[in-house]
Amino acid sequence: MTSVTAPLTALAVLALVPARPAAAPQDGPAADGPAPRVAVAQAHDLTDEVELAGTFAPADGAELELWPGEYGGELVFVEVLAHGTYVNAGDVVARLDSTKIDRQLADAEVELRSAEIAHAGAAERAGIAREADAAKRGEAERALGRSVRALEGFEQHELELQRRSDELSASYREHGIEDQAHELRQLEAMYGDDELVDATEEIVLQRSRRNLARSRAAATIADDRLEYERAYERAMKAEQKREAVESQRGALERLVRGQEVEARKREDELRRGARGVDERRAALERLRADRASFDLRAPRDGVLL
Repeated sequence: MTSVTAPLTALAVLALVPARPAAAPQDGPAADGPAPRVAVAQAHDLTDEVELAGTFAPADGAELELWPGEYGGELVFVEVLAHGTYVNAGDVVARLDSTKIDRQLADAEVELRSAEIAHAGAAERAGIAREADAAKRGEAERALGRSVRALEGFEQHELELQRRSDELSASYREHGIEDQAHELRQLEAMYGDDELVDATEEIVLQRSRRNLARSRAAATIADDRLEYERAYERAMKAEQKREAVESQRGALERLVRGQEVEARKREDELRRGARGVDERRAALERLRADRASFDLRAPRDGVLL
């Protein structure tokens, strides 16, 4: 502190309170003791000189304050201008040790860059996943469409074609049996006109009768097989095709729901990643602002106290 000698003037008023006035003498004995003396003092200025050690400070001085927005480490001054130095606005009046905050700045920049790369990678993976989901959904939709068309074709066309084929086969069998029966009747009529039937003719007749019997048995088996196919095999094929359609439709619905869940999850991850990047960027900016404030500058011209 600078030692100065300055006159200090004190204005004081010395006032003496006046006493009561003496009472007039009365008849009778006098009061005990002497009568008081009354004096009147006038007020006047008293001036003294006082020597003090001190510093003159302006009443409207500007304070330098440091309130870090992000940095939480210790604050150590490494340079301060001398007390009483005259400075201009913007001059550096003090510097803080920046070793730790510089290290924190470097770490924050690395973390921000890592967060940006991670977020960009997540966004790219999300795009690839969306493309893959669309491809899977398209495949499932096309497979379902094929199954639906196969069912419609089976019910509307294949069954009708099989019915017509069955009718044609039955007609072949029926006509074959009729032809064989007609031939047998012709042979019996022809051989019956002869008075004598030789062994060869009998063999021909027996062969025709056996062929006719086998053809009728084969026709019966074919009719039974056709009935079985209609009641079981073809009905089972139709049922399997309908089940395939329903199964693929359900699989497509589950696929779509699952993809929607995953899409929402990816979107949430992207939002959180973007928020993390923004928070790290804001923290880095605050830390940079803190670093800039480590050089304390005069806000205006004046004397540093």
